[in-house]
Amino acid sequence: MRCVVFSLLLVACQSAPPPSGAATPSAPPTASPDTPVSSPPMQPGPTPPGNEPAWVTKAVDPNAPDDWRTCSESSECTLVQTTCCDVCNGGSVVTVNNAHVADAERQYDRGDCSRSVCTERGCMTRAACEGGRCVLQWGNFR
Repeated sequence: MRCVVFSLLLVACQSAPPPSGAATPSAPPTASPDTPVSSPPMQPGPTPPGNEPAWVTKAVDPNAPDDWRTCSESSECTLVQTTCCDVCNGGSVVTVNNAHVADAERQYDRGDCSRSVCTERGCMTRAACEGGRCVLQWGNFR
């Protein structure tokens, strides 16, 4: 193997060709740059005691009809993604009562997202009921 040091932190190496008759490993398959890559949403795991997030209410789409957002408890509310990217990665959501999820999905048709490019940052969001209205909450760590 032959190596060249470019700086204290950068070294380039070139391996010697395999001996004749030796099997050469095949290169791993590469994805086309046009192939969209997405990660499934992940639910936050348990947080260690004393490290719980402080949930902060954020504004949501004011165009959602009021009757879609009425609630009496947080379990009645759902986040509906309205853009190709999720809310953590440049997109947006609307928070609605569970009974109106299908209505919101029809109104906010995302169309073809196969050519969308989204960041892959993580964040903690949840739907909650505050003052009889479904709202979006972000988890901020102290």
